[in-house]
Amino acid sequence: MDYNKVLSSGDSSKIVLKRMGIGLLYNRQNIDALSYFKAAYNKDSGDFEIPSYLGQVYYNLKQYKKSIRYYNKVLELLSIFLKQADYTHILIADSYKDSSLFKDAITHYTISFNNKYTARICMTLAHIYDKELKNYDKAIYYYQLFLNNPGKNEFSLGPVYIQNVKKRLDYLVEQKKKGKIVKT
Repeated sequence: MDYNKVLSSGDSSKIVLKRMGIGLLYNRQNIDALSYFKAAYNKDSGDFEIPSYLGQVYYNLKQYKKSIRYYNKVLELLSIFLKQADYTHILIADSYKDSSLFKDAITHYTISFNNKYTARICMTLAHIYDKELKNYDKAIYYYQLFLNNPGKNEFSLGPVYIQNVKKRLDYLVEQKKKGKIVKT
């Protein structure tokens, strides 16, 4: 498609402006690409590709502060998707757990947990490793992690719950010292 003809016909939609900018960017015509991407961005600042292309153009022009600013806009726009992906990992992990597919549940809980600590996921991992998979080393790790992060617990647990976690952890550590727990 000849986007110049489309533009000259009066079509200045975001998609046409963006496509013109892409063509110019890939042909290393950064200054010309910049005007099209800016126009496209003014029409739709929610399209994460446009600020990404603006970041590339500014980088090519060695205007790094502007490049950084636009890449940060991309991250800001995409952050909602990362949160949704994390939440979906938790949902699928819950489904795997409730289906007794514990290793698959661990995989998805861990993906979400590695992005953001939550007490719920920490304790769920500890419980699965402890009670279902009998991987006591990992259970000990998650119990300790939970107890070492009291300020990061997003829900009120109460002293009895925390004391029970501590008792279970102490029991597992003691059993391990006695050699009654085999490394898994």
